[in-house]
Amino acid sequence: MQKALGFLLLFLVQIALGQNVDLSGEALFFKNEPIQIFKIENALTKQKTLIAEEYILADGSYQFKFNLDHAEELIIKIEMREIRIKIHPNSSLKINFFPIKYADNQRNPLKYEVLYHSVPPNTAVDSIYQRIEIDFANLQLNNTPKGNLNSKYDSFFSKSDSTYNDYIINDSLFNNYYTYLKAEAYLQTDVSKQKLIKHYILAKPILYGDPSYLRFFKFLMNTRLNNLIAKNGQAFQKVKDDYQIYNSFMDFAKTDVLLQNEEIRSLAILLYINGASSNHNLTKEQKASILNQISNFCAYPLQKEAALFLQSHKKYLKPNAEAPHFKLLDKNGNEFSLESFKGHPVYLGFIHSQSGVCQRDLKVIETLKKKYKKVKFLMVITDRDSIHLVNLPPESQNLKYLFLNNEYEVLEKYQIWSYPVYFLLNSQGYFIQAPAKSPSEMFEFFAHEFVKKSKRKSYEIISD
Repeated sequence: MQKALGFLLLFLVQIALGQNVDLSGEALFFKNEPIQIFKIENALTKQKTLIAEEYILADGSYQFKFNLDHAEELIIKIEMREIRIKIHPNSSLKINFFPIKYADNQRNPLKYEVLYHSVPPNTAVDSIYQRIEIDFANLQLNNTPKGNLNSKYDSFFSKSDSTYNDYIINDSLFNNYYTYLKAEAYLQTDVSKQKLIKHYILAKPILYGDPSYLRFFKFLMNTRLNNLIAKNGQAFQKVKDDYQIYNSFMDFAKTDVLLQNEEIRSLAILLYINGASSNHNLTKEQKASILNQISNFCAYPLQKEAALFLQSHKKYLKPNAEAPHFKLLDKNGNEFSLESFKGHPVYLGFIHSQSGVCQRDLKVIETLKKKYKKVKFLMVITDRDSIHLVNLPPESQNLKYLFLNNEYEVLEKYQIWSYPVYFLLNSQGYFIQAPAKSPSEMFEFFAHEFVKKSKRKSYEIISD
């Protein structure tokens, strides 16, 4: 018994010692909702691991205690919004989240402040790095003509280099963030992007594990690739039509003088196809083909592994794919699943009742639903607090409203970041259009697909 108690005491001591970060704060706007903390396992694929989860209390407060072995960037997630914070072991800090004007647009970042109560000794902590950011922000308040920014920024960072030299040398995390603060600052000047690529990308090894490096790399390379495609439209058209689209894309990108390094070129293409900036140049099918070919034929292990991971986890919403399942409540608290509507074509919308665009669309839907009664119009109301049908046409036999009620997994499944977004499903629950055209653009399609066919038979008249 004593032995067991001894082990238990040791276990509890280890737990207590292991929780070397105390994180608390206020987030009244998100009361009663979950707040999660993730470690970044792979910066290239944005793969993350949940390390802590709590609920924000009714008074808006929350608190975490967890362990960190070393200073690193963590992701704090509320709803679908994510912020990245550098946190150090043996520290106590408070992060307060504030209301945001358009809270129901999921792309809006959170407003927050970071306050340290205690910090580990001999470490370049956030408070020191934030001092540089604040000083730099104050510098920017003085509206200087663009041509003069270079010398001002050179002077500012030269002074900072000497002031924080010890941190820059001894703390790699501080060094990386400071380096890419400088890099992003110079994006605002008349220093050419070519010069920034040469200095911050070509002159350094690829930092696959550094999120700040990859964000800067992706921005510059996406801009480069988009400009390259715009200038060479016909040549790129041949690349898109080629079965070996990845190798052809690699060869095409090589025509850029700054993309001669094959490893950099391969990483640039991987990040490009995995982001939204490539949407107007590549279809989802072409992106999937490139990803498949990278996972099979790429010479660089990290890109290859990333492509394999993205291939298995990326869910492309495309025609003929099955629509993700969900269950939500109606205004009476009754549960409905998407499968409840099988047997009918479904025009599925994600809308916000206070949005003027959504309200105008619903007036069009009111006309559509009367004309095409075999189509079910299913609208998911995404308002944060509303469970009332405000400013919306009344429900009918083929118009139904369901409420999100903080079930943000549904928005993640359908990749919804702003409203309205629509999808058209066939009677078996598979996408016909993903996303679908707006209601006002659907009249011609509906008339072709869902109009009642005449049952009258035509007869040939045979005369003697």
